[in-house]
Formats: sequence, structure tokens, C-alpha cells
Amino acid sequence: MSGISSAASGGPCNFTVPGPDFEFEDEDTDFVNPLEYFIAEIAPPYVPAPKAQRYPEVPIRTVDWDVSQGTKPAIKSTLVPFPFPGVGPAMVVDQPIPRGTEGLNTAILIMVDRSGSMDSRAFEVQGRSLDRIEVARGLVCAMIKLAQNQGDHFAVLSYGSSKYTEWPQKPAGNLGSWASPLSKDYEAAIDYFSQYKAENWVGGMPPPIPCTDGTTHSYAVEGLVEKLRGTGIDSAVSFVITDDFYNAGSLFHGFFSDDPVAETPRDTILRRNESTVYYFGIDNKGAEPRCRKTALELNDLIDQHYGKEIKPRPAHFFPLDPSDPAAARKMAQLMLELATSD
Repeated sequence: MSGISSAASGGPCNFTVPGPDFEFEDEDTDFVNPLEYFIAEIAPPYVPAPKAQRYPEVPIRTVDWDVSQGTKPAIKSTLVPFPFPGVGPAMVVDQPIPRGTEGLNTAILIMVDRSGSMDSRAFEVQGRSLDRIEVARGLVCAMIKLAQNQGDHFAVLSYGSSKYTEWPQKPAGNLGSWASPLSKDYEAAIDYFSQYKAENWVGGMPPPIPCTDGTTHSYAVEGLVEKLRGTGIDSAVSFVITDDFYNAGSLFHGFFSDDPVAETPRDTILRRNESTVYYFGIDNKGAEPRCRKTALELNDLIDQHYGKEIKPRPAHFFPLDPSDPAAARKMAQLMLELATSD
């Protein structure tokens, strides 16, 4: 993976809009979905995932395995003859079992605030308004595109007064749990999250990530940890997107809430095994001074907890200007850079 750019380390973010790599579903009508247009601006161009030797989809498990233990090569006993004929018996050695051909098991997880304020207007694209939740869903689609390019697993979650899995969806008619907590169904997920406003949805289906809750930040990291636990993922990058970015102490308290299984802060669990987690705040432009201060204070609290400066910086804020989506584009660029950095 490539090194982090100046944007992720606090410097200026030089954003270049990639060529649209997105097919509009409404090409033969006068209506252009502004969310699809926004996604076309921020999503990375499609590049087939490289073929490389990979580890398996499932870890070598123990009864009490959890995400903090990571994954290890499978071991089998193999008879290896002595190098010279007639010299002693065969000896037993441990050798790794080959486990797949697709690459390290990596994942991108996106956790989105579904509180009522996320329905607030963000900015216009192609003369149509996008709400904060639609901007967040556009960012989700860009990250799914990146996952597709890299061959990563992904999952989309939301939180508010509880925690929810938005993707992968439970199969129709299945009242129990579904097979995998992660997905590689990239195109279906992008089609789902790129829908624009309820009045344009066929059959009046409920919106992807409905904004009906309050905001309890501990549910964000709780949902991420539970999503990863037991999946066999070697490395994951997680993002939390929220518009409740006013009190650094409250955010820190929620994100560093203890996991009852591992008996350690959930932020710490999400940073194990070369994994990481980032916290992104969004709000209107008028809230910029206060929210930028919150991001700085939250970064300081995280540094104090770990006793060192965490790089790339874990907390970021982006103001949404009603007349200009540039900040949202920069946010997308930074997320893409962070997800592909070493």
C-alpha cells in the first residue's frame, strides 16, 4: 500500500477529481440522480484487484478466539525424510498449509451516525439538495469502490440509540443470523446506498440508513468490534462518520468505552494487528471553529491515552458549505488515502 500524503498528516489536501467511473441509471430521462453524480466525482476509478498469494477467509480458531488475537498460519505435521538414504528415520516438522490465492484478508468498515440531525441539508449537486446522510452514503459508496479495487471485504453499519448492520443485508425470509458479517457484493451495495430520497424509491421502501435515532457514541465502536470479532480478518481500517462533533471528552468517553469480552477500550481493539480507526466529524460551515477545536482536542486525548502521537491523525472535521461540495470531496480524498496507507 502507498504512503500517506500530506493531506493525512495535516498538510494541504490537493484533490483531483477522477474521471467518472459510474453509470447513471437515469440516462434516458431528464432526472439525474445527484447522489450518483457526487459519487462519480469522489469514487476511485475501477482498477481490478491484483492477484497475489493470500491467507484464508477463516482464521485458525480456538474456542475463545477474538479479533485481538489476529490470525495465524495453519500448521500441519509433515514427514520429511533425512537427506541421505539409509540415515535414520523420517523426522516430523511443522509446515504451513497453503490457504488461498487472493491476498491478505483485509476489510474496510464504515460506521455512520443515523441521528435525526443527519437529515439536515448539506449542499447542492446538479441543482438538487443532498442531506448529510446522503453525503455519508456517497462516501460509503466511494469506500466500497476502493474495497472492490483492492479485493477487500467491507461492511456498512450505523449507530444512534443502538447499533445496526446496514450491509450485508439479511437474506429475505431469513429470520436468523446470516452466514457472513462481511461482504464482497460491491455493485449491489453501491446500487442500494446511491438511492436518492424516499420519493424516488420504487415501492416506497425505507431509506438506506434512516435518520431516526439519538447519538450514543459507544455504539459506534461496539458495533465495529462486534462486526470484526471472529471473522478471520488480518487487517481492517474503520471509519466513523458523525455530525455530533462538539465535545471531545464525550466523544473520547464513547470511543474508548471498554469491551466486556477483551476488558480493554474498544478503540484499542480496533488498532490491533495493523488495523486502525478514524473519526470524521461533519457539520455546517458555521460550526467550523468549534468542531475543528473538538478534532484537535480529541486527537490530544487519544495521544495522551497511548502516550505518543498517533499518526496518521485519527480525528478530522470537515465543514459542509451549502454552496460548495469541495469540503466533502476533500473528505473523500482523505478517507481514500487513509484506507490505502501503510
